[in-house]
Amino acid sequence: MRTKHEAPSGHLGFVIYHPEHGRHYGYARAPDEWVKLFDKIKKRDTYIGQYELAAALAAVTSVPAEWLRGRPVELWVDNSGAVGALVKGYSGVRDCARIVNMFHFAIARARISSLWIDYVPSESNPADVPSRLHEMSEAEAKEALSEFGSVTEMTPPKLSDENGDWLSSIEIAKSVWRA
Repeated sequence: MRTKHEAPSGHLGFVIYHPEHGRHYGYARAPDEWVKLFDKIKKRDTYIGQYELAAALAAVTSVPAEWLRGRPVELWVDNSGAVGALVKGYSGVRDCARIVNMFHFAIARARISSLWIDYVPSESNPADVPSRLHEMSEAEAKEALSEFGSVTEMTPPKLSDENGDWLSSIEIAKSVWRA
């Protein structure tokens, strides 16, 4: 939430259950440049929709491409607006539309055989655990993460420069390409 003197921040998380590579989780703080970028478009109290979309994108681009290539993938998100945008492949919100576009680019690049996207209530969403690590003590985090396997570095996409200006689609694509 935005306070009078502080811009909103966000934390991203994902959990992967892979039939061959086991369980993995990732987490990252949303880059400060994102708030500058989103504020230039429309200043809001929170950017949860944008963060949810970017977390979906980062989950796809943070794991080795061979884990996804030729496989069916299920993506569960606890934000109905993000689910709708990802399923439709479009959003009427400009910043969300660009993130959704890049998500579908990443899906195509990963050569996923099929994609199922659905809503999951927050209390049932395992990805909420790594996205809330910053709120937990070390002991709480260790216990909460015990069933999620090993950590995988989460790499949020580079959407903007340090001034909060959109990068070109080519530059954004390079940030998710991870060749």
